[in-house]
Amino acid sequence: MSASTRRPPTSGPVRPPSSEPEKPQPVAEPAKPQPVAEPAKPQPVAEPAITSGRRASRARQRREQRRLELLDAAKLVFREKGYYEASVHEIIAQANVARGTFYLYFKSKQQLFQGLLDEFLALLRRNIRGITLSAESPPPLDQLLENFRRVVNVVFEHHEIASIMLRDPSAFDGESRQILDRFFLQVRKIMEGSLALGQKLGLIRDCDLHVVSVAGLGGFRAVLAEALQARERGEKSPFADANRVAAELMRFFLEGLAPPGLAASYRPSP
Repeated sequence: MSASTRRPPTSGPVRPPSSEPEKPQPVAEPAKPQPVAEPAKPQPVAEPAITSGRRASRARQRREQRRLELLDAAKLVFREKGYYEASVHEIIAQANVARGTFYLYFKSKQQLFQGLLDEFLALLRRNIRGITLSAESPPPLDQLLENFRRVVNVVFEHHEIASIMLRDPSAFDGESRQILDRFFLQVRKIMEGSLALGQKLGLIRDCDLHVVSVAGLGGFRAVLAEALQARERGEKSPFADANRVAAELMRFFLEGLAPPGLAASYRPSP
């Protein structure tokens, strides 16, 4: 064998070429686009829940407001018509409410009158303040005068109800007269307590507190009734000046009418 016909050596057996065609490789399908997530919708902000306690509080406030409206209407009607002549119908018309609404708050005209007196008594209590002896407090007599001034001003500022209370007692029916008597009994007890405190502070002489408080209340009622009438008539009199009325009442209760020397030497017979 010649050199031109020699085959190069192989490293292993030679496989004959395959007669089957090569199978095509499967083509991967393109990835499907993922759906784009929609942005989250903003959630509505929940309003703060109204608790049952808050609802109840609002209901109480509405009821109290309506009750005060009825009381204010009654003041105007009583003052214009007088207590005895005033009717529930006129109070309802003045307040612009239904008859059923009136009876939700008051059983009768007498009970409404009681409500007016309770309101006025609370005003008086708030304006009669205890006398203090601290270093930074005004002198005791100045504090006492301020109490007189506040009480007189309360009467003048709330003249609608004050004028009703200070009228002739015969203008009231039996039940209302009892209500008024209880009111003035409470006022007298306030005065008696104030006098007792004045004795402890050395501002009031030794006296029968019950007798003096009855006399003081009677004088106070008469003076204030005259003062309100003077103001209603538009008179320029000492009664129209709240500060002057307060000062004279205080001097009368503290000093009486006799000069100091005569009062000091007087001793009543047993």
